[in-house]
Amino acid sequence: FSFLLAIPAILGATVLEISSVKANSITLPLLAGTLISFLSSLLAVRFLLAFLKKATLRPFSYYCFAIGILSILIALK
Repeated sequence: FSFLLAIPAILGATVLEISSVKANSITLPLLAGTLISFLSSLLAVRFLLAFLKKATLRPFSYYCFAIGILSILIALK
């Protein structure tokens, strides 16, 4: 949900940056990349929310815990 909360800040920063850029430097590839990035992020959020309705992230939490312990052990070596 932090991604969804960041959308207004990202949009505000984008508006401020675009206003300082010359109009002729905004090209079609830049606009297409921005649109594709936005649509793919919405698709990813929709997929994650649908996945969380059916399953949990418990196996992932076990994995993160194990990797964290392993990282600490390697760092202490």
